[in-house]
Order: sequence, then C-alpha cells, then structure tokens
Amino acid sequence: MKWQPLIVAMVAAFALLCQTEARVIKPASTAELQSALASAGKGDTIQMLPMHYKGDFVIPASSGPATLVGDYNSTIESEEGGGNIGLHVQGNGWKIKSFWIKGPVQGLLIEGTGNSIEGVVLQKTTHAMVVKGEENTIKSCVISEAELGIIVEASKNSLYYNSVNIQTPAIIIKEGTCCGLLDGNVANGEFNLDGSEWKLNGNVANHGLYIKGCKNELMGNVANGMPINLY
Repeated sequence: MKWQPLIVAMVAAFALLCQTEARVIKPASTAELQSALASAGKGDTIQMLPMHYKGDFVIPASSGPATLVGDYNSTIESEEGGGNIGLHVQGNGWKIKSFWIKGPVQGLLIEGTGNSIEGVVLQKTTHAMVVKGEENTIKSCVISEAELGIIVEASKNSLYYNSVNIQTPAIIIKEGTCCGLLDGNVANGEFNLDGSEWKLNGNVANHGLYIKGCKNELMGNVANGMPINLY
C-alpha cells in the first residue's frame, strides 16, 4: 500500500510528459498544406492563407481530429486540366470551414464520420459534394457551376442552410439512407429524396421536391414551379 501514492504520482507525471500542445499551422504552399493534413494531431488548427493551393488534397483517417479553416480568400484549386477530388475527407471529427474549392471533378468527398463542414464554397465542379460517411453536418455551404450538387449516400447526416445554385439535380438523398435532417436548404434545381425516415423542415426546392422514400417527415417546405411529388 505504501507504494500506491508513488505509483499514482509517477503515472500522472508520465501522462503530463506525453501531452503535446495543440498547434496552429499556417501552410504557405501546396506541399505544406498536404503535409499538415497528413500529420495533424488532435486539436490542431490548420489556418489556410489567402492564396491558391493547387492540387488534390486528402485528410487521412489517421490524422486529427483537427480544424481546417480559411478566410474566404483561401482556395483549393485543381491544376490545369482538372483534378480528381479537391478535398477527400477520410478522417473523423474534423471541423472544416470558410474556403473555396474550384475546378475538380469532385469538389468534396466525405467518407469519414462526425465531421462538420461549414461555409465552404464549391464552384466549377462535376459533382460538388458527395457524402459517404455517417453523422456529418453540412452547414451554410454554397454550390454553383456544377452538374450535380450535394449527393448523400449515407444515413444520419444533417444539412442546414445550404444554397445549391444549379438547375440540374441540386440535392440528392440516395435510396437506402435513413434518419437524417434537412433544414432550411435552398435548391434551385430538383430536390430528390429517395431515403426513408428523414426530417425535412423549411427547405425550398425551386424545380420540385421528389420523394420516393417512406416514413419521411415534412414541415414547412416549399416547392416552387413544381409540386411536391410523392411516389
């Protein structure tokens, strides 16, 4: 018993030595941004500068959770000829906000879980945003000049106050998904809901709201030009 206080003290001291302070990283080049994303520790902040980072970027599952933030003049931009994926989020629990993605085939691919995407502007993409992981929050993002807007292929995701300014299918919730939330989104194109048990509150679909899934809850939604169609 006399050794117990000493052992407790040694364990506490070792834990203190193993702690590392969260870093603020300000990448000044494409290579530095990719390195920061790959090596980010828990609680780190990657502060993008007001510049163009050219290429495709990956947040691996092994990094973070951390914060990636810009200042609305920060841009991920594809190289000439177009890249594949502007930002590929494989990690979990990241906070990603306030920058532009321009030019890639896929603007933002989210495969991790529990991420928060806020205030990202996606432009000149084929598929602007694809969500394949669960329990992500997409908020106040703006999409224009894309062939498809937000495509959700997983359950339990939440979309708040996003603006999808394209005439083609703007928001697509895939069949087999369930139990998510769509609140206050504005879609200039079609809004297709093929999943089940989703809650839709106060959304606007300027070219029709098409619902194929079952047991969805709708409140205060508006379908301009075309009615709300239930199949």
